[in-house]
Amino acid sequence: MSKHAIVAGCSFTYEDYSWAHILDRENPDLKVHNLGIPGTGNYVISTHAISHANTLLKDGVSPSDIIVIVQWSGIERKSLIADKNRSLLDVPFNDFCREETLLKKLSTTIDRSKMYRDSGKKNNHRYWNFYKDNYWSDECAFIETLEHVLRTQWFLKSNNIDFMMFNGW
Repeated sequence: MSKHAIVAGCSFTYEDYSWAHILDRENPDLKVHNLGIPGTGNYVISTHAISHANTLLKDGVSPSDIIVIVQWSGIERKSLIADKNRSLLDVPFNDFCREETLLKKLSTTIDRSKMYRDSGKKNNHRYWNFYKDNYWSDECAFIETLEHVLRTQWFLKSNNIDFMMFNGW
């Protein structure tokens, strides 16, 4: 049986020189599943970590052979999942989304949903300015991040999967 390390985070996890790549290079007997996505928020980081751990469990990997390492991103990175169909809010999601290979794969394998996120470039200034002025609060972003941390911990603990977490910021 091989050991699996699921690593999730933003560009600090994804980039070629990251801690995740060092972990992979220095541990040849460890199968590293790097789920890092540059610019992503904590909702997507949590969702990917849980989903990938669940997939390994369904594939028959023992929880004792899995470790999950999560690098949390900045609280200001808002992530969301949006329906590909027209929104009642008429939000032009494609104007501000930046799709990575994984996101393109998800949008083709999951017919109705597609992941979008603010990549930090704020391509649609009008939308993000409206969001910041009318919906954003540091307190809410902090609470949402704590909820993502707790959701991830609860899933991993309930499945007896070892984990560690740290902040990238």
